Amino acid sequence: EQHLNFGWNHIRPDAKILEAAFTVREAIITAQYGEWPQHMRTMKVNQNLALIVDRFVESVGSPCTWYLHLAPEWSIMEETPGYYRFQNAAGNRLSIKLRGHFEKIELASYDFSPSYCVALPGTMLRFSTMNPSGVYAILLTIESAS
Repeated sequence: EQHLNFGWNHIRPDAKILEAAFTVREAIITAQYGEWPQHMRTMKVNQNLALIVDRFVESVGSPCTWYLHLAPEWSIMEETPGYYRFQNAAGNRLSIKLRGHFEKIELASYDFSPSYCVALPGTMLRFSTMNPSGVYAILLTIESAS
């Protein structure tokens, strides 16, 4: 809930980092949202991939929506159920694979703002489900053009 001129009247409960492991090559972090204690998110990131795994150990009783906002340089090249491939001007490729019972998957545009009063069109993926349960995974991989 926004405060009159600037700030917030109410904020979300703090998230908790349950576990974090860092090596020279990758980071793996497991966390939990304050308002959804029945949900855990694990993220694994390295030079070529990002894996987001959401586990709902029991029903949260409300809808859940995931948003992936891509930078404007990524253009869609391929779209099939559960798989998306993008490419940039340099020829690099970004693949996104989905696992889990996402009820609705949308490819949409949004305004990317690199600076004040500037808006560039970017691509957004939006996934949603009415009552999430079980495991949902989003795998992002990057392949260099060279």
